[in-house]
Amino acid sequence: MDGGSVSALGVIRNPASSANRRARQLTLPTGVPLIAPPAPAAIGEAVRSLLARGVRRIAVDGGDGTVRLAIDAILAAGAAQDVSIVLLRRGNTNLFCREIGAWTQGLPGERSGHIVARRLLRVATGERCWHGLIFGLGAYEQATRLATARPALLGSAGVAVSLGHGLLQAVSEGAEGAWRRGIPLALAIDGTAAPAGRRLLFAATVAEGRLPLGLDPFGREGHGALRWLDIEAPGRHLASAVLPVLTGQKRPWLADAGYRVGRANTIALEGTDSMVIDGDIVELSAGTLNIGLSHPLRFLVPEAKCERGARDASERPAP
Repeated sequence: MDGGSVSALGVIRNPASSANRRARQLTLPTGVPLIAPPAPAAIGEAVRSLLARGVRRIAVDGGDGTVRLAIDAILAAGAAQDVSIVLLRRGNTNLFCREIGAWTQGLPGERSGHIVARRLLRVATGERCWHGLIFGLGAYEQATRLATARPALLGSAGVAVSLGHGLLQAVSEGAEGAWRRGIPLALAIDGTAAPAGRRLLFAATVAEGRLPLGLDPFGREGHGALRWLDIEAPGRHLASAVLPVLTGQKRPWLADAGYRVGRANTIALEGTDSMVIDGDIVELSAGTLNIGLSHPLRFLVPEAKCERGARDASERPAP
């Protein structure tokens, strides 16, 4: 249980969040600082400002992108072991809130909730790194680019819709369509090279729950905290594969047809110049992308979510 006085709490609010534009004003206890960064690039400075004031419980009032950037700043400051992250859900649900747990009725009380430790994806190339819950390439990125023009499809629903839409669009175009060409990708999973060639889609996550719409395309068997999905281009028998792939159904023929899932501790990729992480498109320079795990982060979650998470964890294979 998280102790300390309420003055150790601070809030980062994204005023551009579609949910926040509709939500009622958040009521703050006296003395609790709130920073509303004018742009995503200012979220890191907001985190550093709160840390400098002695804040050790940082509440994030925004969507997945806001949470991800705040976490990047917390990790960059070396404060992961000192700071408890409070996720607020006051409108649209998002993947972080669904997976980890969020406060729906405002800020937690001084002695409310429990601390849970979670590691996120760490995607690194050269000296740059990003952290999040879900990563994707190929058709996943193409669909995300379309979704960015449709605000209703952003957030956690956008993650699921992007994945599903990418595969469905590939089906409708046929094997010679632009969606089916894939991207050239050199891929190694836990140091073992995967079959060479172009990928229709590659994605990885540390989320253990299902995506919105009940989708569960990532591997659950094996060892490691990273769950991955790898689809070779152009996607053989794609019309028959879409439903079992998206819903996590086992079909004996899928692996031989180039649809593979599993778990890993590390993934290395080479050949892409852009990626999607938690719904945000990131342009990259040439080089190898190394995917692993972040340092543990502390999240202050409601007791009910903590209990569900403990039950879920007891059913997972050991890392």
